[in-house]
Amino acid sequence: MDKVTKYVEKLLPKYAVVSLVFCFAWNCFVYWTTQFLCAGREHFDLTTDFDRWVPVQSWWVLIYVASFLFWVVCYIFTARLNEKEFWFRFVTADLLSRTVCGGIFIILPTTNVRPELAMDSVWDVMLSIIYRLDMPYDLFPSIHCIISLLCYLGLHKSDKISVKTKMGVLIFALLIFASTQFTKQHYIVDVISGVILTLLCYNIAMRTDLYRPVMAVFERINGKLFRGMNEKQEKNSL
Repeated sequence: MDKVTKYVEKLLPKYAVVSLVFCFAWNCFVYWTTQFLCAGREHFDLTTDFDRWVPVQSWWVLIYVASFLFWVVCYIFTARLNEKEFWFRFVTADLLSRTVCGGIFIILPTTNVRPELAMDSVWDVMLSIIYRLDMPYDLFPSIHCIISLLCYLGLHKSDKISVKTKMGVLIFALLIFASTQFTKQHYIVDVISGVILTLLCYNIAMRTDLYRPVMAVFERINGKLFRGMNEKQEKNSL
């Protein structure tokens, strides 16, 4: 346990550990709880002519799946490469965006019609697995797009990474946007609404003091958590 704690401390600032884990937990809570609450209700299909025009290209599932690792890496580096205040503003934007998503998912539950796959390639098989694991609900706005854009916004002001790296993050985020369309996991309105919501929540977090109570809560938790760990380590060393 001590080795794990030391490794985590090297990877992340102490103040960021609990809040980072909570961002993941809150995302899962919102996603699964809203699906449970809306089970059996009418779901709306927001298909547009643009969506009918875009073909399914199952190899984009590679980008879609890679997004999960991309998010983890970007969130860790956002915590490492920015000051404490920025981190908690970023956490506030993340939690606020997911909370608003939860409200929208309940008020306007959405679904889409997924295409029949030919199942003649490994990409079709991979995409069919995604279809089975991830039901076509909670689409508007797209959480995939929200988190991906936040990854860029969390790093774009840091002077500790190069402009090329920042552009690489932005390009990969845009590729994730595209992957949601070519895999038919989302429709274009999901992407647009995700971008708008992300920018709104990010600007609220960066321009107001809403982050202060968020930071205060996590600092209180961190204080108790790490105080307990330090006391345990002292007892073990005696």
